[in-house]
Amino acid sequence: MTDSRTPVVSRHIGRFELLRPLGEGAQAAVWLANDPRLQREVALKLLHDPVRPDKIDTWLHEARAVSRLTHPNIVPVFEADVHDGQPYLVFEYVVGETLLARMKRQRNVPAREAVELMLGVLGALALAHDAAVVHRDLKPSNILLEAFGRARVMDFGIAARTSLGFAGPVAPHGGLKETLRDLPCTRQAFRCKSRRTLLHGYLPHPLPC
Repeated sequence: MTDSRTPVVSRHIGRFELLRPLGEGAQAAVWLANDPRLQREVALKLLHDPVRPDKIDTWLHEARAVSRLTHPNIVPVFEADVHDGQPYLVFEYVVGETLLARMKRQRNVPAREAVELMLGVLGALALAHDAAVVHRDLKPSNILLEAFGRARVMDFGIAARTSLGFAGPVAPHGGLKETLRDLPCTRQAFRCKSRRTLLHGYLPHPLPC
C-alpha cells in the first residue's frame, strides 16, 4: 500500500530522472536517481512539505553550508534546489546497509569494530561542529555502512547552523547518546574511571581485540 504521505511526483526532478524509491520517513522520500549531466547514480531526497517562499533563501543557505562538509565519514550533498515548490537535496549514492539494519541482522558487534565505527561517526560530527553545523536527527538508520565497513553519516540535510539560530534550542547532534547506547557489543569496549576520562578520550588501557 502506498504511504499517504508520499507526494505524486513526476519521473524527473530538475534534471534528475527518478529510478526507484529507496526509503521514506516523516519528512522526506529518498529516491535513487540518475544524473544525466554527470552520468552517475545519486540519492535524491524530496521533502514532503513545501518551503515557504520567504524561507527558500534560508533553506538554500543551510544546504550550502552542509554541502561544504568534506569528510570521509560524511555522505556529501551534491546539490540543493526547489522543483515546483518542493525542495530537494542530491547526495552521493552509497551502496551498503544502515547501521540499524546491521544491528537487526547481527545481534552483537565485536567491541573493536563498534568502537572503530563510532570513532568515524564522532570524527564526522566533530568536523560539522567546527563548521557550526548540528545534525538534528542522528540515529542508526542515518548511518550507512559501506561494504568494507566504513561508517558514513547521512541526512545532514535537516541539519542546522547553530550560528544562525535556524534550528532553535536543540541538543548538539541529537540522538548521539542513544546511538552509542544502542550499539550492541560482544563485550564492554573499555572502562573509564570518570566522565572526564571518557569525554577527553584518554583510554586507561588498549582496546580489546
